[in-house]
Amino acid sequence: DDYFLRVISDTKSYAELSANYHAKNGVRSVAAVFDTRNRIYTESWLADFKQAFVARGGSMTVEIAFESGENADYGGLVKNLAASKADAFLFIANAIDTARLAQHAREQDAQRTLIGVEWAGTEQLIEFGGKAMDGMYLSQFFDREDRSPEYQMFRQSYEKRFNSPPGFASIAAYDATKAVLDALARGG
Repeated sequence: DDYFLRVISDTKSYAELSANYHAKNGVRSVAAVFDTRNRIYTESWLADFKQAFVARGGSMTVEIAFESGENADYGGLVKNLAASKADAFLFIANAIDTARLAQHAREQDAQRTLIGVEWAGTEQLIEFGGKAMDGMYLSQFFDREDRSPEYQMFRQSYEKRFNSPPGFASIAAYDATKAVLDALARGG
């Protein structure tokens, strides 16, 4: 009833993609932390990841809920993840929280596999996380290096207007607008 338009795949697709990739590439156990301030997204992402990962022979050693914000104990969360002895840490959180969690993880164990989610895949992730982001895995729904003429034209126009490259929210808004305008042009 609300004319909701989805211009990207659902979270299940990204969670399964991530789980299958990591299981295929040698990760056998994952410890996860998820933000309860976006519970509908984070809990479903975790459930879908877990289902796919376990089906491929992996195990979830611990799943820790946290509430993002000023009082979040990122160091304590990472210590609890590390205590589980998992091969990889999964951060189901926004860019800022993922960056903070990754920094603490790198301080404790620089070689641990870190996995993020597409929600964290903004320009802020590297800005806030710095070198802690090196080697982190996360799926994206658009290619930032796309060389197609349509994307290049959009990117140049966007950068000219906003003085920065487009991120995933900008791309999704552009695609949604194109879908609505196309529908209006067709009538009905």
